[in-house]
Amino acid sequence: MSVNNIKDVQSAYQNKVNEKIKKIKETLANGIKNATNDPKKYKELLDFTKKFTNYSMNNTMIIFLTGLIRGKDYQFCRTFKQWNKEGIKINPGEVAIYILAPNTYKIHIIRDLQEQKELTVYDNYYKTNKLKYENKNKYKYIRYETRLSNKNPYRTLPIFDISQTNAPMEYLPKVLQGLKEKNIPNEIQLKLVESYITNEIELPIEYIDYGIAGKKGALHLNPDDTFKITLNSRNTHTQSVKTLLHELGHHVFEHLVEKDKYTKNEKEVMAESFAYIVSNYFGLDTSEYSFDYIAGWKGEVVDDMRYEDILSTVLSKSEKSIKSIENYYQKSINKEFTPGIAV
Repeated sequence: MSVNNIKDVQSAYQNKVNEKIKKIKETLANGIKNATNDPKKYKELLDFTKKFTNYSMNNTMIIFLTGLIRGKDYQFCRTFKQWNKEGIKINPGEVAIYILAPNTYKIHIIRDLQEQKELTVYDNYYKTNKLKYENKNKYKYIRYETRLSNKNPYRTLPIFDISQTNAPMEYLPKVLQGLKEKNIPNEIQLKLVESYITNEIELPIEYIDYGIAGKKGALHLNPDDTFKITLNSRNTHTQSVKTLLHELGHHVFEHLVEKDKYTKNEKEVMAESFAYIVSNYFGLDTSEYSFDYIAGWKGEVVDDMRYEDILSTVLSKSEKSIKSIENYYQKSINKEFTPGIAV
């Protein structure tokens, strides 16, 4: 095959990859719009993202939307090589889920001792001429770098869900199960969250009678630049847990400090999404409150790119807080945490 023919084949292949990437991005953009405008789909997305915290927001959305199109509830995805390394086989006839991955290449930085200059050598050429560059009288190896392709920064990466393999469902990581197995009573959860916020976050909580129809709670910035949370004393245990986490979300996102970074709508959607993800992880279903609340605030929330950025922030902060609360929970158990006893 001539050089020109090889280039034609390579160009045709890259065009095919670019077309596939274009379709993936179009599906992603449409999915973001649908999730933004439909609280039910937004809830499904938040539930789904808890299972894919090691993926970018873009790829999590791609997996989620691919599952919707195929009528599947994907749980845990890996590449063919990763499954194969574990001795697990892909079921015959399964179709891969295509996500986006950085298109990188490897180079080696080598110093020419005679010319007294640094050379940039592509990986394939380096491997072919390794003996040449191992001549220590002529060359000194400096380092290697992985760089992102400027021409084609993304490539498609096929992955497969556990349901597409012969792996037993017990193979799922334990982290996906959360703490739902613990069946923590609501009043215990309230004491745990109260204790975590006051002792670990060092954020005072004050109960105030706002009335039956009054607000559930609020985050306040004091004149001395400290913060506190006020909570309606008429709340149920479930309402109080959800409200505490909602106000903690405002605190985590620094909404009272960076006042102009987000709109009022965006701040409320972020805080309520944070509260839903964290409380749901610990086995407390607040969807009855959360998504009616979100539906009331979502309105004109954000364009596609801004929505993606906001949701990525919500997911990363939620994951960090979940780990922090889990650690605090374990320490509390060791101290025989019981209702009414501060830890």
